[in-house]
Amino acid sequence: MNILVIGNGFDLAHGLSTKYRYFLEFVRVINQVVNLNNQQDWKEVNWNGLHPEITKFIIYIEYMH
Repeated sequence: MNILVIGNGFDLAHGLSTKYRYFLEFVRVINQVVNLNNQQDWKEVNWNGLHPEITKFIIYIEYMH
């Protein structure tokens, strides 16, 4: 896994959700997705607190494999 870390306000200047609490929300959702048993369980994932574009990306990645 590659991680790009940029500091000095780049994230805030571009309106990115980079606070630690946003990261924790992302981890919470990923944990739910990883533990899904089938596609019917997708409606049970709690997407609250996650940026809509990240939600679309996770769904796209899961359906592609």
